[in-house]
Amino acid sequence: MEYLATLPTKSEITGSDMFEMRLDGLVYFTTREGDVWRFIPKPKEGDSVLTKIYTLPDSFRLDTSADKGLYDIAFLRNFARSRAFYLCFAAKPPMGHSYLNHVLTVAEFVMLDGEKVVFSKIVDEVPQEVPYRSGGFMKGSSTTAATGHMPLWISSGGNQDHKPDLLENQPKYSSIYGIFPDKAMRRNLEQPVAPPKFALWANGLANPYECDYAALGKPNSIVCLTRHYGVENELVAVALFSAEPGHTFNEVTSSGMSTNGYSSVQKSHTYTDIFDATQNCVPDSLIYSQSNMLGYGFGSRVMLATPTCEEESFPESTLKILVRDYEERKWVLIPMPVDFRGKKLWGMQMIGAERTLGLFMGGRDLFTGDYEIYWLHNKEVKKA
Repeated sequence: MEYLATLPTKSEITGSDMFEMRLDGLVYFTTREGDVWRFIPKPKEGDSVLTKIYTLPDSFRLDTSADKGLYDIAFLRNFARSRAFYLCFAAKPPMGHSYLNHVLTVAEFVMLDGEKVVFSKIVDEVPQEVPYRSGGFMKGSSTTAATGHMPLWISSGGNQDHKPDLLENQPKYSSIYGIFPDKAMRRNLEQPVAPPKFALWANGLANPYECDYAALGKPNSIVCLTRHYGVENELVAVALFSAEPGHTFNEVTSSGMSTNGYSSVQKSHTYTDIFDATQNCVPDSLIYSQSNMLGYGFGSRVMLATPTCEEESFPESTLKILVRDYEERKWVLIPMPVDFRGKKLWGMQMIGAERTLGLFMGGRDLFTGDYEIYWLHNKEVKKA
């Protein structure tokens, strides 16, 4: 685990993506307080590891309370032509909508003349009444054969109890759904237009706040961490979940990774593991690794980053990978051999994309309070 850089004190990485594979790396990531950064892990001479390229203006009404904020950034495969990218964030409700807590918002921006960022339009808004983070994952996909367009997949919470009337009226709640930004008209809650057409990947997912999938490699399954809250809006559990396209709460079309069960959700076969937030340190972040991240043995793996926490007397942070136990015929999580050098990190976030040449991770040092970025790679074998 090699140290690369330190973010400003109040920053915390929430999402990342890149639009092309480059030998020197070129990842863009978001921070909760509303900033977009360019990240080059091994910059050329005269360049820097971190460069802030944009901050959401106050006019976007960014809501950073209760774990909310700027969640994610995504590029579609036509970026070289369109120069458009997308940000997903929680916005405070506009005047006259006091019954809402926040609005899950997806906005389109254009990157001109290098990295000059210009706002284009709001492409989708999902009103939320829950007082905590609702969804926030976002990732572009390949062009679909049926439509010729590239959907942008988004996750939304808001219906963890699977209320039938809410599921019927707001099918985007507690779901993973796709929209086509090139077909979306400029819109907002105050001057609404016809809602954009969307494709439902899966619903009935509690609150899928952190997800990933291999859009370019294995695009048939999205893997998520979902959150479940108690009556006092406290986090009580995190589950690892995988769903194939078309899964709904009342169907059995999801991919079953395990049968460990989830006591508060009827569709127990859809969960691989459950983490009790009242007794254990629960995962912060998830990534679907590619062969170019860590090499042989770590390609096409689901990786989880679990922080230190008070519930377990602040143990060392861990990374785990999901592997198949063929003797037991089930999926299991096993620790990755990562030397954390005594670091105890929290607020962890895996940084990467399918085009990323390496696996990177951000986290806040429990002792210093600094939010640091690390590069994870195989140990170099020194010559005798």
